[in-house]
Amino acid sequence: ENFEIARKVLTQVETISVVEGGDPCLVRVAALLAGAALARETAFTAEELAEILDELEMPRVNEQVVAIVKALAGGGEIADSIEFAVVMDGILLSRLVRDGVDSEVNTSKLRTSAGKALAARAMFPR
Repeated sequence: ENFEIARKVLTQVETISVVEGGDPCLVRVAALLAGAALARETAFTAEELAEILDELEMPRVNEQVVAIVKALAGGGEIADSIEFAVVMDGILLSRLVRDGVDSEVNTSKLRTSAGKALAARAMFPR
């Protein structure tokens, strides 16, 4: 089930990033880690994130992924980061899709036009 939650976040993030852009590697890794944190219902510590990213051998994105995942866990944000916006929208949309019209997701927190369009489709299917 934990992997399923991370996969659903990743699916939404990949859909949004096709339209919005962003570094594909960065948004994928951040989406999987954010989804895994949601599944376990506990944020990763800085040490855990560093260990995971070291194992993935992805030094190019380590610092950016850590910043995104920490901001998401702490309710913060990273201004002017399309990757942060794409991952945040992916998380919100995965919850919206999971819960349907009864979702308590605040769609006003969606940051991208693609995320907003997908939310409208999820809430008001044709």
